Order: sequence, then structure tokens, then C-alpha cells
Amino acid sequence: MKKLYPALIIAAAILTSCSDNENYEGLDAKTFTVNEKVVDLDGKSDPEICAVTDLIAGQNYTAGVVEVAADSENLYVTYRTSGNWVIGQTHLYLGTLEGVPQNEPGNPRVGHFPYQASHSAGTNEVTYTMPINDIDDCFYAAAHAVVYLTDDAGNVISSETAWGDGVAMAGKNWATVSEFCKTGCTNDDNDSIGGPIRRR
Repeated sequence: MKKLYPALIIAAAILTSCSDNENYEGLDAKTFTVNEKVVDLDGKSDPEICAVTDLIAGQNYTAGVVEVAADSENLYVTYRTSGNWVIGQTHLYLGTLEGVPQNEPGNPRVGHFPYQASHSAGTNEVTYTMPINDIDDCFYAAAHAVVYLTDDAGNVISSETAWGDGVAMAGKNWATVSEFCKTGCTNDDNDSIGGPIRRR
């Protein structure tokens, strides 16, 4: 029975992925691209990006980070897992707090987020790229993911919902949201350290 456990999780993930894809219909058309990678994490240091928040899995585990960066043309939102965590799906909302798709109790409807994708086995880095002029000067980001914890052989041990760490949303689940602005990063009230994006 123990040997069946990873297979059951993978089968459930595939079924969930298929049912979530049905929710993609009717989304507002957005211009964006998604790139996924399998990155060798050995010896890799995270870049110094001040617009960064932890990616929290199952409310209790730090599974990686969510980074927000920009240049003169594009905004980039990157999910990067660490350790033995990998990414199965991502759902991303950028905009006003009031505009987050949600149901009657106020829980976010991730299947209606405008940026979303399913990812190949073993993916540990996903970047969404969208025109910077499509995003307001200050905006809220709700970054959701389905992540898997694997053993050293790559077998799935568990599946978790993950959110970019931030302030709690109004619903009865533990969804969180963060505010960012397209201005220079600051590490305190008076000291600008440059960069096009800062977390508010």
C-alpha cells in the first residue's frame, strides 16, 4: 500500500489539473508569456531582488520565493522553489485588491486568475512576463501555486497549496496578497537602494 501512495498523489494531481483547465475558458485575454525551468540549485545564490516574498506551502513550510522585477518594457514575476519542492501549477493575479476574483465568502477563485499555467514534472522555476504598461504603478499580487515535496529520487511525497507570503485576504481560507509599486526599492524609510520594483 505504501508503494501506491506516490502514484495516487500523481494521479490526483493530473485529475485536478484537468478539472482546473476547464476554468481557463472565459478568462479576459492577457498578453503574457510563461517560461519554466529545472534549475540546478547546488551552489546557486539567489539574486538580490528587494521585491521578494516567501512562497509558503501548507501554511507552515517555506517552499521557495516569489520575486517581482521589471525593466523598461516588461514586468517579471518568478516563482522559485528550494530544497526538494517542485512546482505543478501556478495562478497569478495582478491588479487592485477589489479586483481579485473571489466567491461569495470572499475566498479567491484561482481558476479565474488571469495568468495561469500547469508545469512539467520537476519544474522549480517559473517566470511570467507581461508588458509593464499593462500594470498599474502600484498593484496587488496574489501568487498561488500547487507544489510537491519530493524525495531524493524525485518521487512525490506530498502535495500542498502555496501562496506568496503577505497579508491575509478577507475569505475564510489562508490566501494572502502583497502590494508592490513600480518605483525604486527601499530597505528603510530614507535609504533608496535602486531597482524598478519595491514591495509596499
